[in-house]
Amino acid sequence: MLADRIRQLMNDNSVSAFARKTGLSESLVRKYLNGSDPSLSRAQQIAEKNNVSLSWLATGVGNIKDDESLLRAAMEKTLSLSDYEIDKVFQAYLLLKQQEQQEQNETPANIGTS
Repeated sequence: MLADRIRQLMNDNSVSAFARKTGLSESLVRKYLNGSDPSLSRAQQIAEKNNVSLSWLATGVGNIKDDESLLRAAMEKTLSLSDYEIDKVFQAYLLLKQQEQQEQNETPANIGTS
């Protein structure tokens, strides 16, 4: 249940502290803890602010941390960048990762035949 995973993210923190950390109102956090499901954008916000994967938050399956959330957390801790700048760096990372995957999918038979 999503509420259980939110409780896990809260650890021993109060609803108020978790709400501040995630940028949500206390009433909204309490609503989710009582079983309401957040919108996709709110779920993404919770995942990002807690540096966990959205798929884990939504389903409880898979790794709690993923490469993207770990990268975002590292950038936030080590770089003095605005959220906008972090988003731009993150988008560039995702584009490079996508290009790398496309290159890996090319078979040797396709290389040099164009």
